[in-house]
Amino acid sequence: MTLPKPVTVLRGVGSAQAERLRALGVHTTQDLLFLLPLRYEDRTRVVPLGELRAGQRAAVEGEVLLTEVVFRGRRQMLCKIADGSGFLTLRFFYFTAQQQKGLARGARIRCFGEARRGLKGLEIVHPEYRLIDSKARLVPEEHLTPIYPLTEGVTQGRLRLLIRTALDQTAAGDIEDWLPPAVLADSHLPSLRDALLYVHRPPADAPVDLLLSGRHPAQRRLSFEELLAHQLSLKLLRQRIQSDPGWPLESNGALKAGLLAALPFKLTRAQQRALAEIERDLEQGKPMLRLVQGDVGCGKTLVAALAATQAVEIGRQVALMAPTELLADQHAQNFRRWFEPLGVAVALLTGRQTGKARSAVLEGIREGHAPIVVGTHALFQESVEFSALALVIVDEQHRFGVHQRLSLREKGASDGHQPHQLIMTATPIPRTLAMTAYADLDVSVIDELPPGRTPVKTVVLAEARRDEVVQRIRAACLEGRQTYWVCPLIDESEEMPYQAGNALSSRGGNRRRARRRVAGPRRWASPRPHAAVREGGHDAALQGRENPALGGDHGDRSRRRCAERHAHGHRECRALRVSAAAPAARPSRPRSACKFLPLAVSLAAVVAGTRAAGGDARHQRRIRGRAARSRIARTR
Repeated sequence: MTLPKPVTVLRGVGSAQAERLRALGVHTTQDLLFLLPLRYEDRTRVVPLGELRAGQRAAVEGEVLLTEVVFRGRRQMLCKIADGSGFLTLRFFYFTAQQQKGLARGARIRCFGEARRGLKGLEIVHPEYRLIDSKARLVPEEHLTPIYPLTEGVTQGRLRLLIRTALDQTAAGDIEDWLPPAVLADSHLPSLRDALLYVHRPPADAPVDLLLSGRHPAQRRLSFEELLAHQLSLKLLRQRIQSDPGWPLESNGALKAGLLAALPFKLTRAQQRALAEIERDLEQGKPMLRLVQGDVGCGKTLVAALAATQAVEIGRQVALMAPTELLADQHAQNFRRWFEPLGVAVALLTGRQTGKARSAVLEGIREGHAPIVVGTHALFQESVEFSALALVIVDEQHRFGVHQRLSLREKGASDGHQPHQLIMTATPIPRTLAMTAYADLDVSVIDELPPGRTPVKTVVLAEARRDEVVQRIRAACLEGRQTYWVCPLIDESEEMPYQAGNALSSRGGNRRRARRRVAGPRRWASPRPHAAVREGGHDAALQGRENPALGGDHGDRSRRRCAERHAHGHRECRALRVSAAAPAARPSRPRSACKFLPLAVSLAAVVAGTRAAGGDARHQRRIRGRAARSRIARTR
């Protein structure tokens, strides 16, 4: 095996072109081989102009009849070609004088693009083309044409040429095939070199459907190696982490017993099983790496809190990291409710804290006065110093990368010891995916809900039945129950025709804007769901971001209104609106954040304002046109 050569050894690739290729992750000639096509186009057959249809992407050939520059709203070049069976117009908005000169009358051209209807028949806008000798016969393409990802300054033609050259200059022994031949034979997979040659140069008779779906054996061969390499790298990472000593957390269980005694319920069997697995790992002398998976409401947070008692009881610190401030606030409230009666302080650190309040929290963490610290990404900032961090709990694993978890892990490195890591997720993860994406973690599954939890029923309704949904909300709220309505946006957007939470709210601003079209030309976002609860209560706005106009504690006030209604029977918070554009907003969280009574109605964002199935395409084009005009106006 030879060492990879820099991409600059290829003809025509200088330092400037190499810098552009780095944006695609290409540094060597071997990197070019693994820059795989996004899709393929069939240019092996030249379609007569008389057989060309609107919407068809095809290769065509003809003789130039006329080339002219016209001004129709903007300067453009029109080139009319014919082949004896029909006519076609080529439209160019960006062109040079040299291009115009080359497309003179009588020149013969072969081009490729998507045909569409124009004012005078079919046309192709900015086709890929090349001039051909009218006397010589140009043979069609021998292979399907690959389409690669691009970056600024690199064209498809140039990238294809570089990859073709790299393939031709790569000898059989230049690429090491790490998979044994027996493994390839059992899986009916080709060698690495054969797979690369096929995906870059598929023959004309290649099964296009298999290639486009990524199920061709050559593509499966490359995917298999990539997944195997990913899994092995995570295994090596796990091995390296666990080669360092961890803090053995052995306690007498007094704090855990006090917390369990204060709970008004008993743990489920699944919670007990997961907790036992965690406790067994914490008592060992190597860092724990464990993922706890379970549905929303199964009690993952309580299991994490019980695991934290082992560290707190022996004088160590625990850090719980959440992806958003809203979720961090919720965790902090729960942990304070559980631990402060037991004499354990809980600190909250988020990005919005400033001044003396932030300094006081940082000092408490540094001096060890805060045994439990709950926060967001702010926890692994350089200014945060832990006194004796022994356990790191990460909620919503998919919102953080491996390196972010490792950054927080480095915060707890002390005296050669590494902290334990407990990861929580509510996303269902199949076993095969857990073995690949989370190969560095052991997995515990909480597959049992607490007694009394009613099954969740999910229903998708068409936008045409919006009025029925609103009336059901009204009936449920008048019965004393609660609902929440999830919107895909917080504020209205000219570029995305979706329902915005602030427009839907009773205090969302201009009511005329609230009646904007959201799903089609004949359907209006009316009536608004908040109006359904006006007779007996109010709606509360809970967003993933804080609204400066309403004050930094607006989210806290919304949750408090819901909690008071639960405790005192107040007829408030009858419909909770959750805006899901911010990173924090997730439909599964308001139930626990606001201590809801049994939900009467649970509405998906599909009902709250996404495009209705089969919506009018012309309406969507009008919306995009308005957005484009607005952008032009802003630039002026």
